[in-house]
Amino acid sequence: MIKSITNLIFVLFFIQIAVAYSAVEMDFDIKTDGEISIKDVVVRDLGILDVEVVSEYNVEFMDSDGNSLGISYFEPKFYVHSTELDIVIPIDFSSVSVVHPYSNRIETFVIKNEDKILLEDNLQKYLCNQNQICDEFESYEFCSDDCRSGYEDGYCDSVEDDLCDPDCVLQLDSDCNSDDGSGKFPLFWIVLIVIAVIAALLIYKFWSKVVGRTENSDEGIREETEREDQYEY
Repeated sequence: MIKSITNLIFVLFFIQIAVAYSAVEMDFDIKTDGEISIKDVVVRDLGILDVEVVSEYNVEFMDSDGNSLGISYFEPKFYVHSTELDIVIPIDFSSVSVVHPYSNRIETFVIKNEDKILLEDNLQKYLCNQNQICDEFESYEFCSDDCRSGYEDGYCDSVEDDLCDPDCVLQLDSDCNSDDGSGKFPLFWIVLIVIAVIAALLIYKFWSKVVGRTENSDEGIREETEREDQYEY
C-alpha cells in the first residue's frame, strides 16, 4: 500500500514537471482595420498549455535567421454581447492575449491575418533586458532587476519600502497610510491637496469681499433712508 502511494506521488511529480513550461504571454489590441497596439509582453512559468482554436489570425515566432519556431492562433471578437438587451453590439477593436512556449532562441514575431502581415517586431525589446533601466514594458513584477519597488511601472507591488506606490490604490499599499507617517504620498496627491487648499482660500476671499460689499451697501441705504426720514419730519 505504501509502495503504491509512493509510486503515485512519483508519477504525479513527473507529470507536473512534464506539463510545466515557460511561456511568453502577449497582450495587445487589434482594430478591425488591422492596427496592432502592444500592451504587455512577459515571460512566466505556466502549468497547462491551453488548447488553441485554429483561426485566420496568428502570431508566428522566429529565430534570428528567420526560421519559424512555432505559431499560435487567436480569434479577435469585434463585438460585445448585451445581456440586458440580448443583442450583439459591434465594436472596432478587440483585446487579445496570446500564450506561446518560450525559448531564448525567439528573436522576432509576426502577427498576421492569413498571409497579410499586420505587425512584425523584435520580441526581446519587450522583455526584461537587465540594463538597470526600468523600460516601457518592464515592471517590478517581472523585472525587479531593472524596476525598483514603490515606483510607477504599471504594477502595484505593495512592498513595505516607505514609498507609496502610485500604481496602487491607497488601501493596497501600507506605505500610503502608515500609522507612523513614514509613508510618502505620491506627488499627484500632494499637488492635488495644495490646489484644493489654494482654491478654497481664493473662494473664501472672494466671498468675503462680496459679503462685505453687500453689507456696506445695505448700511449706506439704511443711513440714506434715516436722513430722508429726518428731513421729512
